[in-house]
Amino acid sequence: MPEDPDSPSGRMIDVRYAVVPAVARNKQSDPIFVFAGGPGQAAMKVARQVMPVLAELNARRDLVFIDQRGTGRSNALECDVDEGSLTSTLEPEQQIARLGPCLKALKADLRQYATWIAVRDFEAVRAQLGAERINLWGASYGTR
Repeated sequence: MPEDPDSPSGRMIDVRYAVVPAVARNKQSDPIFVFAGGPGQAAMKVARQVMPVLAELNARRDLVFIDQRGTGRSNALECDVDEGSLTSTLEPEQQIARLGPCLKALKADLRQYATWIAVRDFEAVRAQLGAERINLWGASYGTR
């Protein structure tokens, strides 16, 4: 996918997803897209945990787990910084100073990692799968 949806010839990023096929041979055509919490939680990382909850739905519908851009295997935006040291520092300038080197090292235009842009990615996955309609299932941030 283009990192910047308004510049389709610009830098490309991977937006990874996994499809768990419906158990029934005669399945419904509208898959269930699973949105993870967070923000920042990768859907494919929680797939095993939520599969028991979704088993009944998976009987007749495919489940689609999409790692939202910036999470999991979709150009993850991660800094190896001790969270405790960040939260114990109240001064924003000190927090920025500690995160600064990581932010510079990230290969990403951080302006392009927002929910409204991720929705475009989900729409692209829907189109790629050929689904006319989808159902949504989410927890926490994934319900907003």
